[in-house]
Amino acid sequence: MKMVIASLFVIFSVAQVTLAQVPRLNPAHVMGAQACSECHGKEVDAWRATTHFKTFKTLEDSDKANEIADNLDIDDLAGNGLCIECHFTIQKKGAANVAISGISCESCHGAAQDWIKEHNKENVPRAQRKATAEKAGMLYPENIYAVASNCYDCHVVDREELVNEGGHPAFSADFDLYAWSQGEVRHSFMTDANPVKKAGEVNRAADANHKRILYMVGKLLNLEYELRAVAKATTAAKPAAADQAYGVQHAIRANTLIKQLVALNKLAPTDEVTAIIAAAKSAKLKTKNAAPLNAAAGKVSELAKKFVAAHDGSKLAGIDSKIPAPHGTIFKP
Repeated sequence: MKMVIASLFVIFSVAQVTLAQVPRLNPAHVMGAQACSECHGKEVDAWRATTHFKTFKTLEDSDKANEIADNLDIDDLAGNGLCIECHFTIQKKGAANVAISGISCESCHGAAQDWIKEHNKENVPRAQRKATAEKAGMLYPENIYAVASNCYDCHVVDREELVNEGGHPAFSADFDLYAWSQGEVRHSFMTDANPVKKAGEVNRAADANHKRILYMVGKLLNLEYELRAVAKATTAAKPAAADQAYGVQHAIRANTLIKQLVALNKLAPTDEVTAIIAAAKSAKLKTKNAAPLNAAAGKVSELAKKFVAAHDGSKLAGIDSKIPAPHGTIFKP
């Protein structure tokens, strides 16, 4: 794949993307990380140290990625719709959709064209411009469930053919919202209490209460997405890999998450998680059971949002021993 350096922040691929489905981000509204860098330079630097950034240059050298591509007769990883949605950021350039970077700012916070001007209005009180930018589509970090949903859109694979025919893992087995957001992804240089960057400012870790919320929200979102994945399963895998079929892998994962939530809820019980466990158990984890599974996933989503609204983490200390260490290298300025 031919590449050229287009800016200090983004490496552009010349491959045109053929999208396999409607993209999560509208390529015509994507601006690229350089649009964020003027005000969020340290955050962009933190991003540049992550796997999300590096995958743009490393994915096509991956033996596993190339094996999957061969299985699916994919010639160009950066130009195929099955790969592009979760491994790259797509931008419309003229008549073409082009992969411009790995997973980036807008992958989490929304395509910026509609909200960036409102977000940048320095002479407007932050609360006011935040509200306006949110209405225009920006996802602020405080909106944990919405931002983290973008993680599970990709870390739980929803394309059956990728798994059954391509041999792609059905989910990222080592992905944990708390561990990755506090290690691989963390870029906490600005807060409501300290909105102005200062020299020598550190890349803050979440406090104890927020760690608990991140950990629990990760489990709840993961369960929601696994239920939806099982609901989507329709076809059998190749005979030699029947035990690795898309639906089977997701059903096992969903069952594991239910058991984990039962254990966590014993350590720090909440009404919302109790109801989530009941909702998840109400639908059989099997293929051709889409309606009950999707209904259960919808209930999990509804209750999980109530959980986020009702809890600040202060009553969840019982789960502290279960929270993993941060994943990867934490960027420090």
